[in-house]
Amino acid sequence: MMDAYPQFENLKLKLEDRLTERGLNKVTEAKLEATEKSLEEERRRFLKNNILHNIVTDISMDPTCSMRSEIAQKLTTAELSGFLNLGRVGDDTVSTLGLQQSDFPKQNLSPEFRKVLRESIEERLFDETKSLYLVLSQNHEPESRRNLLHPHLVRLHDKIADLVTSHQQNEAELRSINSTLSQAISKQRIVLAEMSEKLDILINKYYAGTKLEATSVQVQYTRAKCENIRLKLKNLEFEITNATYTKDAVKAIRVVKSEVSARLERTQSELSALENTISQYREVGTEFSDIVIEYSNILKQIQDKKWALQELSCPAL
Repeated sequence: MMDAYPQFENLKLKLEDRLTERGLNKVTEAKLEATEKSLEEERRRFLKNNILHNIVTDISMDPTCSMRSEIAQKLTTAELSGFLNLGRVGDDTVSTLGLQQSDFPKQNLSPEFRKVLRESIEERLFDETKSLYLVLSQNHEPESRRNLLHPHLVRLHDKIADLVTSHQQNEAELRSINSTLSQAISKQRIVLAEMSEKLDILINKYYAGTKLEATSVQVQYTRAKCENIRLKLKNLEFEITNATYTKDAVKAIRVVKSEVSARLERTQSELSALENTISQYREVGTEFSDIVIEYSNILKQIQDKKWALQELSCPAL
């Protein structure tokens, strides 16, 4: 690619000559590094002063300190002197209530005051560093004797620096691992995309057409098989019909048919005669019904009298 675009190669060389790995101009990066170094020194100085200020503030509120009120007074005076300068307006310096540093009396610290303050600061620094040492020594048994604990506290700075360096190295290693993992995931994503594309081609171009053709052949085979079964059933039906209706069976069926036809004709004649008789009875009217009822009663009386005569004619036992 570089051979095809020589101007791009020239531009790349010029950028590498003028820019650093962070993508900044070399002069700008040098100024940035100097500013960062200065900021780091100022930050360290501020943290040191802030720690001392907090310790002195705690001492000024400690009721066990013998010079607590004097320490509080001098701390307040020192704090007020730090709030005098409010900035500049043009060439003039603006201060709180127009006060200047010279308006505050110079503080004279007595040797006893210096001794008490120094001992109090050392004691509190010792307690703070001891608590930090105990936190960092959780993995092993910490030293508890004061005379043997002091060397550990002196080397505490180096131990913390080692921990910070180890932490930074772990973070750098973690970033490297994350970068490597991201690259591997990106490569896998590209491979998966290519596999998905190839699978789509296999499914849509080859498998789908082959499946359709196979299904069509299967349908034709099933249709032909069903037609074959239908013809076999039809043939079986004809065989059963042929085996059932032989010559003798056909002759017997014809004889039975003629006899049944004759009986049917006779039954129809009898039915016609009965229907004719019933129609004649219906034409007679209600008088014929009365005669029929009376005839039935007479027949019943005759039957009763025959039975009585029969009973009377039998000899007594």
